[in-house]
Amino acid sequence: MTDPIGTRPDRTDPTAEERILAQWTGIYDAVYRHAGDRPDRDFAGFRSGLSGENYSDAEVIEWIDGTVAQVLALRPRSVLDVGAGTGLIARGLLPHVDRYVGTDISPRGVDRLRSGLGDRAGAEFAVRDADGIGDLGSFDAVVVNSVIQHFPSARYLWRALARMAEVSSPAGAVFIGDVPGLHLRDLHHLCVVANRLRAASKVPSAGNVHEQLSGSAAQDRELVVHPDFFTAFAAEHGLSADIRLKPGRHPIEMNLFRYDVRLHHRADGLLDPAEVERTPWDGAPAGALAERAAATSAPIAITGIPRPELTPIAAALHGLRGLAPEAPVEPASLPTGSGADAPGTGVHPADVVDAAAALGRACFATPSAADPTAYDAVFAGTAQARGLAVPPSPAADRPLTTGPSPLTPAGGR
Repeated sequence: MTDPIGTRPDRTDPTAEERILAQWTGIYDAVYRHAGDRPDRDFAGFRSGLSGENYSDAEVIEWIDGTVAQVLALRPRSVLDVGAGTGLIARGLLPHVDRYVGTDISPRGVDRLRSGLGDRAGAEFAVRDADGIGDLGSFDAVVVNSVIQHFPSARYLWRALARMAEVSSPAGAVFIGDVPGLHLRDLHHLCVVANRLRAASKVPSAGNVHEQLSGSAAQDRELVVHPDFFTAFAAEHGLSADIRLKPGRHPIEMNLFRYDVRLHHRADGLLDPAEVERTPWDGAPAGALAERAAATSAPIAITGIPRPELTPIAAALHGLRGLAPEAPVEPASLPTGSGADAPGTGVHPADVVDAAAALGRACFATPSAADPTAYDAVFAGTAQARGLAVPPSPAADRPLTTGPSPLTPAGGR
């Protein structure tokens, strides 16, 4: 197996890691210092990395509810929440678990959590980074949601995941939410640049747009991770990786360019890809796909379904690459990754999942291994299933992560 971290562990630079962690500690201490007085719905720090604008309450609430539902689907009685932030996930989990431990690297953030939630039954809070959780006990579910993009390196992520696996129970799981996808990085940066160009109200050349794309990627402040990183980690640690698209419908950065991962200690209840019949998408809508799946008791997968929220972005990027450097580019022609963009070809994954649920079938939308703008809809069949065990990809000589730049961030959490 190739080294998914990209370097051997003995080449880790702990000084650089500590510097980036210290930066994030200071950043979030400042965020929590200026947070609003809404203890039940504290949305401090939630800004779009595409446009810089605040997310609406509806967008954040959908994101919270979707995340809480996915964690509760693991049926945990005890949860460790690594990077608990303002407690948005905690409030959804606490009524359903016997023990909840929330950690954060920000002392000010933990003080806010204790002040707002410390009196809840079973609630505990501690100042920790993700690599320092080994003394907190064992948990049915370890949650690290919308956090790993702030990790200082791939090596730190690998170590932290190993620590999380260690403190999750033998029948438990690690839930990694909101992972920025390396396979979608170019599309993400096109939307970032498109938002900037529209705000500037200037008509650049194609060459200038390419320069801005390169600059946006070079200044990326986040750790961006390919799904294959997690299947490689799972294979090395005797775990099963279940990787899915975000469940939300709002056209926001998290739903467009991020995904969720579950690392299970036990594979029972997970579909084996070798036993799933695979059929390429033939253009059918969501309802027809669900009816086709309901007509058989066996699990089936409809593969290569285009994501209509991403196909226009990919088409714009392809067109841009075909232009001469001096050709003018109208900013309004570039998609921004927002509700203003016209949808393209395909079927929204949430439509397929909902159509299957209406017929009593579970459906798991997992990223396509062949096309970053597509997904596979895996229907569970009549048997109960809690996910799909995604196998590791064949070793490939390509990076599985990008490292963050140690710069003060402008986007949200």
